[in-house]
Amino acid sequence: MQNTSMLLYNMTEKILSLTLKVLQDCEIGETENLTEDLNNRERLIGVLNYLQDKLSKEPTNINKQLIEESNRILGQIEKLDIQIVDSLEKIKEETNSEIAKVYKTKENFRGYNLKNTK
Repeated sequence: MQNTSMLLYNMTEKILSLTLKVLQDCEIGETENLTEDLNNRERLIGVLNYLQDKLSKEPTNINKQLIEESNRILGQIEKLDIQIVDSLEKIKEETNSEIAKVYKTKENFRGYNLKNTK
């Protein structure tokens, strides 16, 4: 179980690292690899859930320090998730605004098309 505690701790560190990368990409508007990073993060969270289940079934010989540190990191991740959602909402609003501008410009330009006199 000591090994599982260490795996759990390492997994939470990897999730934190990927979460920080996603947040940084959101804040600078870099959306190219965002979906891939979020999918990878989701897979890591699945592994983390598996490790937590494994630890809960055999609670002997658990390294309590590593578990406490993992829980602290998970708390950080939760706070960062809120920031990520806010950043993604901002990106969504900006994208919707851009789409509306393009559509309006297209409609205005269509009005000047003298070949289409319907």
